[in-house]
Amino acid sequence: MRRIASIILNWNMERFLVPHIEMLKPHTEKIIFIQCTRPFEPYRIEHNYLTTPDNSEQIVREKYPEIEVFTYEPEDSNPAMMFSNAWNFGMSKLEDYDLVTKFDVDQFFTQEDLTKIMNEIQNTNYENYGLDWSYQSINYHYDFDHGVSNEVERDPLIINPKYKFGPLLYYPFPIKIIDEKVTMHHFRSFKEWVTPEWIHFLVPSRYGVFARDLVARHTPENKWLVAPEEIKDLFRKNGDYFNL
Repeated sequence: MRRIASIILNWNMERFLVPHIEMLKPHTEKIIFIQCTRPFEPYRIEHNYLTTPDNSEQIVREKYPEIEVFTYEPEDSNPAMMFSNAWNFGMSKLEDYDLVTKFDVDQFFTQEDLTKIMNEIQNTNYENYGLDWSYQSINYHYDFDHGVSNEVERDPLIINPKYKFGPLLYYPFPIKIIDEKVTMHHFRSFKEWVTPEWIHFLVPSRYGVFARDLVARHTPENKWLVAPEEIKDLFRKNGDYFNL
């Protein structure tokens, strides 16, 4: 059996943190938590991120004493290596493992789908696994009931930690797209600019994008996609952050 560990890279993601850890726990031998000392500068500028930390680290230390906590100072001087350096820092702590997951804290799977992914990586021998986000992910806006399939990335999500990322998350092995029918539920667009008025097609976003156009182009039945109840339940059981 291939030994699996997980990296959580965090800046002010406390509303996702406990549900995310609870999702991961059945599938990983070890989880490490990387607490950034500040937000990555481009994200701070684009999204007006706070520069004071939330309670994430305290939550992990109190609720999950088995999780190792590390502090990381983001390196912004070389934008091409900004995220590579952060993930490489975490991977360097887990080189005794065969593979590590590097899911973002706002990325979620049902237990059925995560089991499918883990079964596939246990029965193959690739060093770099990922998803084709254009058809294997849903990007949610504002809440759990307003999703569209409009992501196009193919970032590595499960890799061998003995090898490290180069510029722009270049990894020295080709990516193997998971064959199974699975969906990543990604809450990346729970952003300040996403308002009820935008969700209900009344105004464009600050980027000039109309919600009705996203729905028409990126959903199969021209209506918002809704997260599974299982994932909503993760949040209901582990903090009512979204008034579910």
